Amino acid sequence: MHDLVPHMLQASPGGQAGSKRCRGEDALQDVLAARREALGMNHAETLQAAMDVVDYLTEHDKLDEAEDLLHKVVMARDATLGKDHAETMQARHALVQCLIAQNKYTSAEDILDGLVLTRRDRLGADHADTRASTLQLAEVLSLQGDPAEAARLQRGVLALDRRRLGADDPQTLVTESALAHYLAGQGALDQAVETHRRVLAARERVLGRDSADTWRSMGDLAECLRAQGWYEEEEAALRRLWVVYARVYGERGEETLLQAEKVALCLARQEDYARAVQVALDVLLKRQAVLGAGHAQTQRVAELFRVYSERVAAVSLKNDSEN
Repeated sequence: MHDLVPHMLQASPGGQAGSKRCRGEDALQDVLAARREALGMNHAETLQAAMDVVDYLTEHDKLDEAEDLLHKVVMARDATLGKDHAETMQARHALVQCLIAQNKYTSAEDILDGLVLTRRDRLGADHADTRASTLQLAEVLSLQGDPAEAARLQRGVLALDRRRLGADDPQTLVTESALAHYLAGQGALDQAVETHRRVLAARERVLGRDSADTWRSMGDLAECLRAQGWYEEEEAALRRLWVVYARVYGERGEETLLQAEKVALCLARQEDYARAVQVALDVLLKRQAVLGAGHAQTQRVAELFRVYSERVAAVSLKNDSEN
């Protein structure tokens, strides 16, 4: 059933895509209605048909409708299988995902609180489903402005990951990286920087310098250093990433030029406008060559170059007057 919908959409000619999409949804809803009438809402085949509809609605951003149907699926599975059954918990997990996608974090937290406790009691703290729900609860708490509680939960999962997988396992490092973000969110910047450094070193050692996760750690460390006001160290981290991007994407690649702009901004934060001008000019010339002088990205860099040039001139004038 899931594969049918994309096939129908691809097969539809020109302007018929919208009507085909509606008929695809209608077909799924018809199956659900027929099974509900013949078998009842609580029957396994009806619930599967409901989840098919949920999948379709989610794929097409009809999240409020998907949420309503998921509530019905959860209630039906509660009634037939019980709250502790694996399929019931899976339905609750799907509902949580739908709520998070709509920024309904309080409702998601309420469900996750119970889901974490149930999975921990039924499956154990080390189980993958328990781990997933705990990490999701930590994320929701952070999004609601409680990074301290998010960090507490994250530390618990990290300890389990280290014991089960090892400190340098890629999955463990993902958990530790998220912990660093929560620490920064609660203002524990020294701990956050230390954690980002440790994750970066491990990823370079395990995954190599050209891994996307390693690059992400470089960027995370730079942001945390900026938050600390450690601009010289931030510059060093940004330049490392600039070199990597230039090698991977080319000197004129979009990622490379965006990274170069970050270096220029960092230099400006240090009031080193002379070097900021040099970097901004390099980016400007490359953007003009790639995008043209009238492109919005080019014009934005041109404005940075103008501002930095004025700052250099002002500093020069001040020094001349003092001499």
